Amino acid sequence: MDGAVTHRQRRPLVKARMLPGMTMACLMRCRGAMVAALALTACTATPPGDRWERPGDHTLPAASESIYCRDEARRQASVRYPDQPAREDRGLPRISDERKFPAEIRFYELCMTRAGFERVSGPAT
Repeated sequence: MDGAVTHRQRRPLVKARMLPGMTMACLMRCRGAMVAALALTACTATPPGDRWERPGDHTLPAASESIYCRDEARRQASVRYPDQPAREDRGLPRISDERKFPAEIRFYELCMTRAGFERVSGPAT
């Protein structure tokens, strides 16, 4: 059985493509950052059944109110935790601060609370 393969070779599910000037260490850091972001999203996402509503009449926020708070939270988080500048000379992308996303969630919650909403659990009434 010369040259016969006795086991199947495992192939990665997703093959990462390296950009010009990208090192293997940079590729691994990018993968690590994506995994960390996904894990953080899973931990901080609003559980099913949680929603924002006004305490007195149980009205839900309008889309414009939610969009305003989301944009304002993103702006405040970007001011507090700015991205590092891109390093085009080495082909490296812009790097985000890992504290930015949790801060964005906190700022969104503060904005919605200031707008008169509160987070409630359970089925919609």
